[in-house]
Amino acid sequence: MYRTLPYLGLFAAAALLQVFLFDNLTISIYLNPLVYIVFIALLPLDTPPAAVLGAGLALGVTMDFAMGAAGINTIATLLIAFLRPTLAGMICGRDNVREGGIPSSARLGERKLITYLVALTLVHHAVFFSLEALSWTHALHTLLRIVVSTAVSAGFIWIIALQVVVLLIFALIVGRLAYIQLFDSRYDDLARANVLRHVVQYPPRGEVFDRNGEYLVQSRECYDLMVISSEIGKQGFDTARMCDVLGLSRARLERELANARMRPRAPRLIMNYISKEDKLRFDECNFRGFYTVYRTVRRYPREVGGNLLGYVSEVNPDYLKRNPEYKTGDYVGMNGVESAYEPQLRGRKGVRIQEIDTHGAIKGSYMNGRYDSVPEPGRYLVSTIDARLQLLGEELMRGKVGAAVAIEPSTGEILMMVSSPTYDPDQLVGRQRGNNYMKMLYNKRKPLFNRAVKAKYPPGSTFKLVQGLIGLQEGVLRPSDLHSCHMGYQAGRLKMACHAHASPLDLRFAVATSCNAYFCYVFRDILDNPKYGSVKEGYDVWKQYVESFGFGRKLGSDFLDEGNGYVPDRAYYDRQYRGSWNSLTVLSLSIGQDALGCTPLQLANLACIVANRGYYYIPHIVKKIEGQDSLDARFYERHYTMVEPKHFEPIVEGMWRGVNVGGTSTRARLEGLDVCGKTGTAENPRGRDHSTFLSFAPKDNPKIAISVYVENGGFGASAALPIASLLEEYYLTDTIRRPELLQYIKDMNIYYPAYDK
Repeated sequence: MYRTLPYLGLFAAAALLQVFLFDNLTISIYLNPLVYIVFIALLPLDTPPAAVLGAGLALGVTMDFAMGAAGINTIATLLIAFLRPTLAGMICGRDNVREGGIPSSARLGERKLITYLVALTLVHHAVFFSLEALSWTHALHTLLRIVVSTAVSAGFIWIIALQVVVLLIFALIVGRLAYIQLFDSRYDDLARANVLRHVVQYPPRGEVFDRNGEYLVQSRECYDLMVISSEIGKQGFDTARMCDVLGLSRARLERELANARMRPRAPRLIMNYISKEDKLRFDECNFRGFYTVYRTVRRYPREVGGNLLGYVSEVNPDYLKRNPEYKTGDYVGMNGVESAYEPQLRGRKGVRIQEIDTHGAIKGSYMNGRYDSVPEPGRYLVSTIDARLQLLGEELMRGKVGAAVAIEPSTGEILMMVSSPTYDPDQLVGRQRGNNYMKMLYNKRKPLFNRAVKAKYPPGSTFKLVQGLIGLQEGVLRPSDLHSCHMGYQAGRLKMACHAHASPLDLRFAVATSCNAYFCYVFRDILDNPKYGSVKEGYDVWKQYVESFGFGRKLGSDFLDEGNGYVPDRAYYDRQYRGSWNSLTVLSLSIGQDALGCTPLQLANLACIVANRGYYYIPHIVKKIEGQDSLDARFYERHYTMVEPKHFEPIVEGMWRGVNVGGTSTRARLEGLDVCGKTGTAENPRGRDHSTFLSFAPKDNPKIAISVYVENGGFGASAALPIASLLEEYYLTDTIRRPELLQYIKDMNIYYPAYDK
C-alpha cells in the first residue's frame, strides 16, 4: 500500500464521521447510514488481499469499540474486506484491478464506481442488520432496513468519494451552531450555574401522634454541611478551626475534600446532622466555599414502636432507579408507618436561588426571589396506637421473642403492635445510625424483623375455633354433639395425645378445655363429608373456609411488608405423599399444626372475627391524615367469613367458659370484664413449645381483641396468657391490680438456643 499517511487520515476521518455525525442522525430507524466502509472501498485496487483483511479487521474492531457493539461491525467489515478483490474484479474488470489505482469515476467510469460502491455496501449491511436482529420473525423488517440503509449509505459514500464531504461538514457545523444559539438552552444554563446557586429547601416531615394526641414521632432541626471545591480560596482555610467547631475529625474532612475535588463545581456533602448551635458557631467563621442546608431529622419522644413506626434513611442508588422523583441526598421512610405513608409525610421540597460572585460569596437572592419556591411541610398523622399500651406491651415482651397485637374489633384500628425484640428508633437517627443498624442487622434475635406482620407461626390450639366454626357451617357438628377423649384421639395406629379433662364433651367445653380429640373428630367429618366426591374435594372446601378468615393471604393492612402466612393446598400434600393421602394423613391441621402458618396480626384478626360474630375490618395503623376527611375506603368495609353469624355464639360461649367457669384460660379472668379467651400451645421441633393466646373483652360489645405469641414460651397459659391479660386489664381499666403477675412477667427471661448459641 502506498500513500500511507493519507489513508491513515481517511481511516480516522471515516471513524470520526461515523461516531460523531452519522450515528446521531436519528430521523428514522431505516435511515441508518454506515459510511465508515468508505475506507475499505477507496483502498487502491491493487492492494494485497492480506492488507485489505488487516485494514478491515482494524476498522471493524475500532467501530465496535466506539459504538459499544458486540463484534457485529468486525464480522461485517471483515466479510467485505475478504470479498472486495472478487467484487472489484467482477465489476471493474481484472485488468483495472491489476493496474491498481484509487477507485474513482475518472478511473473506472461513473456507472462501474456506483455499482462497486453499492455492492460492497449491500453485502456489509445485509450481514450487519441480520446479526443485529437475530430473529426470523422480523425478516421483512430487517430486509427493509437493509435496502433503505444501503441506498442512504451508498449515497453518502458516493458524496465522500467525490470529495464533497468538506462542504457537508461545514453545513452541519453551521446548522449545529444555529441550533445551539436559537434552541439549545443547556449552555445558557451552564453559564447561569457559574453565577447562581440552587439551595434545596427540605421540608420537615409530618409528625405522628398516638390516638390520644401524644407525640410518637417529631421532627427536629439540623443542618448538612456542603462544599463546592472550586469556590474555596487558593489560600485555603483553617481546617483545625473547622474541625474544632464541628467536632469533625481531620482525616474525615480531608477525605471528603478530596472527593469534592473530583467534581469541583458540584456541591458535596461534608457532614450531616449538625445541630443548630454548631451551625451558628460555623456561620461566625465565614468559611469560603462552604454552606449549610437546613433539614429535619426524626425524634421519638416515647422511645417505642421501632418496628411499628419504621425509620428514615438516605436513598440508595437502587431506590433512585425505582423512584426517579427522589434525588441523591433525599431521605425516605423505611418500613412501618414511615414507609407506608411516605407520600403524606415527606412534604415537598423548595429551592432558594442565590447569586454568587466569582469567589463564591453570596451577593443576594436571584431576581428578588421571584423563582424561589417555599417547601411544603409533610402532613401529620394520627395513628390508632395507644402509646401507653404500646409501652407496656414492649415492657412485658422484653427478654422474649415473639409478638403481641391488639385491635379494636368495631373499627379494625390497631391499638398496639409489639415485635420482640424491638429497638429504640432513636438509634437509627444521627451519625451513629450506620453503626447501630449493622449491630441490629447481625443480632441473632433479629430486632429489625417485624414478627407481628411477617413471621409465620403455627397457630396451635387457637385454630380450633376455626375448625369448630367450619364444622357448624358444614352441618357436620352441632353445639350439643358429644365426643369422648381418652387422653387423646386414636385411629388405628395413629394416636394424638391430649391432656386430662372431663369426657365426653360438647362443643362449648371442648373449646374451654382445648380438647384435641374433639376437633380431630370435627376435622375428619369435614373432609370426609359424603357430599364431596373425595377427601381432596373436601379439603379444597375446608381451605376456602380458612382463607375467608384471613389466613394464607395478606389482610390488606397499611403495612407494606405484611406477610401472607401459609395454608397448604392439595398440591402441597400431593407432592408430600405422592398423591396418596387422606384425612388422617393431615390430621395435625385439626389442632393448628402441620404446614399451617399465620402471622400474629392474622391471629388478632381472628379474635376480632369471633368478637364481631363473623366479620372484620382490615386492620390499620392510621386514624386520621391531615387534610383528608377519611382514610382509604377499604378500611371501612366489613369483610364477612363463609360462616353465618349464628354459629359464632357457641364458640364465644366456650371461650367465655374457658376463662370464667373452668378451662385452660382461667388465669385470664378479670372481675366484671367478661373476658373471652383461647389458649394455644404450638409444637416446636427445635425446642420448647411456643405459647400463644387470643382473647377479647368484654364478651358483648368488645373494646379490645388481642393475640400474643411467645416463642419457646411453653403452654399457652404460661407466658402468652398473662401478657395478654395484663394488657387487657390496663387498656380497659387504666390500672393493673395484679402487681405480682406484672413482676412475674417482667422477670421472665426465656432461653433461646436457636438464637443465642
